[in-house]
Amino acid sequence: MMKKRGRQIIEVSVFVSLAVIIGMVVLGGVLALDVEQTVRVNVLAGEIDVISPASGIVYDSRMVPINLSMNSEVDYFRYVDNGGRMRTLCRGCDEYGADRVRRKPFDDGAHTLDVIGVFPTGEIVKTVEFIIDSKDPKIRKTLPRRRKFSDGVFSVTFQEANPVESWLIYGNDAVGFRNVSLNLSVVDSGVEDEVVVGDCFLDRRNTECEKWVNLTDYDGSEVSYWFNLSDIAGNEIESKKVGMVEVDISAPVVSEFDYVINGRRVEFMFKVSDPNFDEINYINHNDRNPRWRRFCSRLDRDDVCEKRKSFRVGEQNLSFDVIDEVGNNLLMNDVVFSVA
Repeated sequence: MMKKRGRQIIEVSVFVSLAVIIGMVVLGGVLALDVEQTVRVNVLAGEIDVISPASGIVYDSRMVPINLSMNSEVDYFRYVDNGGRMRTLCRGCDEYGADRVRRKPFDDGAHTLDVIGVFPTGEIVKTVEFIIDSKDPKIRKTLPRRRKFSDGVFSVTFQEANPVESWLIYGNDAVGFRNVSLNLSVVDSGVEDEVVVGDCFLDRRNTECEKWVNLTDYDGSEVSYWFNLSDIAGNEIESKKVGMVEVDISAPVVSEFDYVINGRRVEFMFKVSDPNFDEINYINHNDRNPRWRRFCSRLDRDDVCEKRKSFRVGEQNLSFDVIDEVGNNLLMNDVVFSVA
C-alpha cells in the first residue's frame, strides 16, 4: 500500500516555473511517496505613486503637471485619457516629472486618467479623476433689450464648459429687486419627445437659458435686469445691467366692437385699449381655404380700428385675434352673420 505525503512551498519571484521533486521511502512495509512542489508565481512590486494630477482637483490651466514614481523600474509609463488612445510618458524609468516639471495638455471638462506601469510580465494601473476649467465664463447676449418689452421671460446666452450657478436679478426701485436661480441642467433640444427639466439647452458652443418670472407686480412699469454666472473654478461674471424694459403681461382690451352689413360688404369697428397695440388678424372658418389674414395694424387717435371687408354670399363664421407687441392676445370667436 502506498501513502502520499506532500508539502507545498510558495516562493515569490518575478518568474514563473514549477519544480517537482519525488522521493520514495519504505515505512513499516508501506511504500510512502514524498512529493515536494516548488511553485513560483509572478508578483508585480509596489504601486504607482501619482502626485499630479490629483483626484478631485480643478485645474485652471490646460497644461497639467505630470508627476509620478514607482519603487522599481518599469519598461514604460503610459497613460490613457477618458478611454482614448494610449500614450507613452517614458521608457525604462521609475519616475516621470519628479526631477523636473513636465506638463501635458488636456481639454476643458472632466477627465478620467489611467496611469499604467508596464512590466515584461504585466501592468499596474492607477486611476485619477480631475477637471480642467481654463476659461473664464463669457456672457454673450441677454434678452429683452433696452426699451423693449417683457412678459416675464428673460434669457441669457453664455460660453462656459463647467457652469455651477447663475442668477437672474430684476426689478425697480418702486416695487423692489428680486432674484431667482437658473436650473443649469442642459438638455439636447434636438432629441424628440425629451422632457425638458432644466432652463438651458446647448446650441453649438453656446449655452442658452430662458427663465420665466411672475411680473404681475411690475405690470405697466419699467424694470431693469442682469444675470450673473459662476463656474466650477470659482470664476464669476456679471452681465451688463439692462434698463427701461417695459413690462406688459395684460392682454389687449376691446371695449367696443360692432359691425354693419351692407350687401356683401361688412364694416367692422374695434375700440382697443392697449399702449403696445400691434395688430388684429382674422380668419373666416367658412372659407374654402381658411387662413389667418391681417385685418388692422394701426389705431386712430381714439384707439379705433375701422375696416370694410367683402364676403361671398352665405353664412360667415369669423374669429379675430387682437395682439400687442409683447405677444399678449385677445381671441374673439363665433362672430357669425349671413351675407345675401
